[in-house]
Amino acid sequence: MTKTAGYCKPGFYCPLRSSSETQIQCPPGRYCTQGTHHPFPCPSGTYSNGSGLEKVDECTDCRSGYFCDDEGLIEPKAQCDEGYYCPKGQNVSNPYPCPAGKHCPEGSPEPQDCPAGTFAESPRSSECATCPEGYYCLPELVIPGL
Repeated sequence: MTKTAGYCKPGFYCPLRSSSETQIQCPPGRYCTQGTHHPFPCPSGTYSNGSGLEKVDECTDCRSGYFCDDEGLIEPKAQCDEGYYCPKGQNVSNPYPCPAGKHCPEGSPEPQDCPAGTFAESPRSSECATCPEGYYCLPELVIPGL
């Protein structure tokens, strides 16, 4: 041969001495663009449990309530810790502390209101406290336009 036969196909990679345009299928947690010689890891905040990905856009955003703080993950790393919440695509562990007045059990995708008769006085609450005798507790009301 006097020259290469062509690029490796998207979804595959071709290391040194490859003899096929589909030499090795791109593994889970990675993607392979045209001409890839070494698979690229799905970026932090995403994961992929499928093989043969052709572009970074095919990596899946981390699920709500979970975090994906490493590259090349094949599944979300873990649920968000109690007292914190993790929206979809979260790329760091426990980034958002639950605000006062709300509670965030383990795996919370967003802060949750405390039910009537309970309250959460401090930030990072994982559960609501019972309203004490002599008081009443209602969820915070949001008035549109204010």
